[in-house]
Amino acid sequence: MTRRGAVTWLASGSGMLLGGCGLLRSRANYRFRMTIEVSTSSGVRTGSTVMEIESYKEAIVVGDRGGGHTGLAGQAVVIDLPDGPIFALLTIGDGARGLAGAVTEALAPDARTVNFDHFLTAVRRLGSGRYQADLPRFRSSDTTNVTVEGEPNWPMMVRFASIADPQSVEAVDPYRLGVRRVTLETTEAPLSVGIEKRLPWLTTQSGSLVRVPAGETPERMPFGYFITQHDFSTEIKHAEKS
Repeated sequence: MTRRGAVTWLASGSGMLLGGCGLLRSRANYRFRMTIEVSTSSGVRTGSTVMEIESYKEAIVVGDRGGGHTGLAGQAVVIDLPDGPIFALLTIGDGARGLAGAVTEALAPDARTVNFDHFLTAVRRLGSGRYQADLPRFRSSDTTNVTVEGEPNWPMMVRFASIADPQSVEAVDPYRLGVRRVTLETTEAPLSVGIEKRLPWLTTQSGSLVRVPAGETPERMPFGYFITQHDFSTEIKHAEKS
């Protein structure tokens, strides 16, 4: 089984010594359901999806020290609102931290450490039991429970002015939208799929939703330039090929 996300996903198992290359790969994974609640004039609307997180560590048996890697698979949360659907992506979008880390830290606070071994242990524990937590909107300090404004934990949320046009993607402010809660629960349910039924262009989309002329500086790039099909799903094979 392979997944495509932040890293190349590996077959399940742990402590397997690969002959010849001298690498010891230790891995762990868990699935979780993310549910987002939004207050609207017609009541609370919710959307949920099942994603999977897998972490693995490569260690050179003799020589250099190996590193740790974490990947996220699944698809975006879709919340149907009176004025159209909202999509909570597979990324926080802050350019620094991954959603997989934010989720794991919420479900297992002891995973919040610079030591990847502790993080891997937390992932392994989450894969063998039932855990629930709220995903805080902002990240807490590594050493206190004080939230750090400007370090978001919630997934980036977007909508489309025209659902058929990927270039019409727009950022959504969760606070103004009325998002009141993001909950997490570990599960053994299968990964959610099928988002391409809502966004048919995902099956042919490759790269940035908005293309811009070569030579443009990052400051001049439109919002959609930083969003790709991978932010909506890791499970659409046709889109993955290009």
